Amino acid sequence: VAVEADLTVSSSSVGIPLSDVLLTPPATKAELTVEDAPCRIRLDGQAPTAAVGETLYPTDRLALYGTEQIANFRAIRTGSTDATIRYRILR
Repeated sequence: VAVEADLTVSSSSVGIPLSDVLLTPPATKAELTVEDAPCRIRLDGQAPTAAVGETLYPTDRLALYGTEQIANFRAIRTGSTDATIRYRILR
């Protein structure tokens, strides 16, 4: 495990910090777990909205593969409660 951290998902679209993705050697996989509130995600680098994107719910897990997919990950909360996504970066 190269990095393990929490990502707060609020009313603006956020992604995994590039400093955590562009490691040496580069990230090869990210394991994400939604901790406490629903959120929407996109994997194409575009910003999701509260109504657009794939919905993830608390306890959902997601694996991302490769630096490009990890860097393109974006999330936003779906309601009035911020979500927390716990992520682990592997290289």
